Amino acid sequence: MLLFVALSKVGNAQELNCQVTILTPNIQLSDRTQIDNLKNAIREFMNNTRWTQEAYSLNERIECNLLFTITSITNDQYSGTLQIQSSRPIYGVAYNSLLLNILDKNLNFTWKQFQQLEYVKGSYVQDLTSICAFYAYVILGMDADSYSPNGGTIYFNEANAIVQSAQTSGITGWKAGEKNERNRYMLVFEILNEQMANFRAAIYMYHRKGFDQMAEDVEEGRGQITKSLDLMRTVYKFQPFAYVLNIFFTAKRDELIQLYKQAPGSEKQNVSNALQEMDVMNTAKYQTDLR
Repeated sequence: MLLFVALSKVGNAQELNCQVTILTPNIQLSDRTQIDNLKNAIREFMNNTRWTQEAYSLNERIECNLLFTITSITNDQYSGTLQIQSSRPIYGVAYNSLLLNILDKNLNFTWKQFQQLEYVKGSYVQDLTSICAFYAYVILGMDADSYSPNGGTIYFNEANAIVQSAQTSGITGWKAGEKNERNRYMLVFEILNEQMANFRAAIYMYHRKGFDQMAEDVEEGRGQITKSLDLMRTVYKFQPFAYVLNIFFTAKRDELIQLYKQAPGSEKQNVSNALQEMDVMNTAKYQTDLR
């Protein structure tokens, strides 16, 4: 088995440029040293682990953020939520497009002061490192999918392997049929589900065929993005409450509104109707901003 250990001496030109924030809004702490040490341990683990066999230069690292909101600390047990964001640059312009904006409500882990974070590929070792490694591979997978068709499969398979190994832990977030079904299990299950393959096809078309082309031809690029929404609609028809659709629109809602504000009236209206159908909770926003 291959052992990954978070050590500050490891080279720092790895795949991720991950910023870590830990909030403790409802917890009275006289000394934040332990929280600061936890933040540093997570940041080093995410940024110093070699997640792939690919060579990344410093300016190619994927920009991402982990926001931990800790609501309970009992001895060495931590509970709360985790927000995961990642973005990728758009060709030819000084703009980064948000790829992921996930709120994981099943954050539970054990961590002791100065504990080294270890990830053993294929095995469940620690709650915290399994969660962080899972999202590292999801970030890598989504980024790769945005550049080439199904380019992230190898990374999503790694994320799925973590899900399978973590199911023996008894920690929430890793199994089907849990009260909160929008969990890690469901995320990778839907991404790898061949019946929902158009989701990943849409991610590629939206970014590589769409936004990356807009510096040269705005109308052509926007037209490809419209086609990507048609692919998303097939996913919606198959599974209206799919977790991946929620993730897509959470990340892309404002970007789509800004893009189609400039579109001709009929195109704007057609897209607005499609967005209202797929992202029902935000119907009023589309009606107001895309009128």
